[in-house]
Amino acid sequence: MPSLEGWDTAAVAPLSFINLGLGPRSAEVLSTFTIQGGNAHGAPRPYTAQGTIGPLGIRPSTQANLLLLYFQIVEGVYTSEDGATLDLLNVGLEMAISLEFLALSGAESLTMDLSQAGLLGDPPQPGKVTPMIIEGPVDVLNDLGLDGQRDLQNQMAQVVADHAAPLNAVLATLLVSGEPWLQTTSSAYTSLTAANYAGYLAILAMLDGHTKPNATTLEASFLPGASGSNSTTVLSGNTFLQYVIMPQLPASFQGHLSADNLQFDRNNSRITVRHSFNLSEVKVGSINYTPVIDEMIVNNGHNVVSISLNGHCDLYMGINMTFSYQASLPLLFSEAKQQLSFASDPFPIVHHDAEIPWWWAAGGPIVYSVTDAIVSVISSDIQDDLVGLLNKLGLSAIQTNVGWSQSQSSHAVGVTLNTDLLTFANL
Repeated sequence: MPSLEGWDTAAVAPLSFINLGLGPRSAEVLSTFTIQGGNAHGAPRPYTAQGTIGPLGIRPSTQANLLLLYFQIVEGVYTSEDGATLDLLNVGLEMAISLEFLALSGAESLTMDLSQAGLLGDPPQPGKVTPMIIEGPVDVLNDLGLDGQRDLQNQMAQVVADHAAPLNAVLATLLVSGEPWLQTTSSAYTSLTAANYAGYLAILAMLDGHTKPNATTLEASFLPGASGSNSTTVLSGNTFLQYVIMPQLPASFQGHLSADNLQFDRNNSRITVRHSFNLSEVKVGSINYTPVIDEMIVNNGHNVVSISLNGHCDLYMGINMTFSYQASLPLLFSEAKQQLSFASDPFPIVHHDAEIPWWWAAGGPIVYSVTDAIVSVISSDIQDDLVGLLNKLGLSAIQTNVGWSQSQSSHAVGVTLNTDLLTFANL
């Protein structure tokens, strides 16, 4: 089953979309270059090169913590020491880079880390711009030779490290607005490649008070694609239960369940109670009975939130009835209304058990009558009140805390709850 590996939230966007925003801002990052390269005592011989760099783009790499920065020279001349020139038009370079989170204007922003240059042949590593590939017209590459290609790549990596302004091209921002519980204390990124070789960037985040996991990978099953979507936002099952479902429970039980009585079991991904609590009294005939909930478990199922209750009720005359109640609230999504909602379970599973003295002939009907009354109370609390409270939240309450640059809005096209809550959308 897919897992966020301990992270609270994730947001996934295609590199093709990120490049749509990066391309027009490329000139603000790096636009021209001037190089004095070569070696007076070796190869290649001294040369100068200058020109203009075209739009920047990011490609996926084979390492999750690295990406590939790619650009072409759209105008450029390579001049050797003897005055011979080469036209560098359409020479392309690919360099391994990493990303970094920086505090900008009070928010954590994700941008390219272009501060240091590596050398061709060095193992790519985070924090360095490492040359990987040069491509272009065959005759130009042949004239450069292997030594010339190597030196040009190393020099261009140094140009990127010395002169690029990556802060002018923020890729994404961890939002500081929205739901207070979505504020993050730690984050990481990872790159993914789909089966069709399309590249994606994912941002993983932890909420306040939660420990950051060691792993920074994401399973391919979280990639978008459902109903033609191009992005995914994910709330872990624990996050969804603890911050979306659990706060609604006290009000749904008409004040009989206090917030202090609720506890969240992260290891088993469920909401439970610390101790028993009373439900509203039920009246059968002229007698009032007080059902007591001894155990409650709320967890996620496949597109449902499941609620299980076990309790008892004193029927007097030395009779104590035990009962159980299980309901599954289906998750519904309307793309037209951009609305997430839950529905009641029309067929909750109810069991009861009571030892009735042989001499009390009226005991059996009373047990059934009280059971029916308890079921009515529970159904009203869970099936009506809880569903109503959850449905007031709307889709905005389950969005994650990442804003992709150049994305003014998103349109959700599907929602799935299966351990984790996934929202598929088009940016």
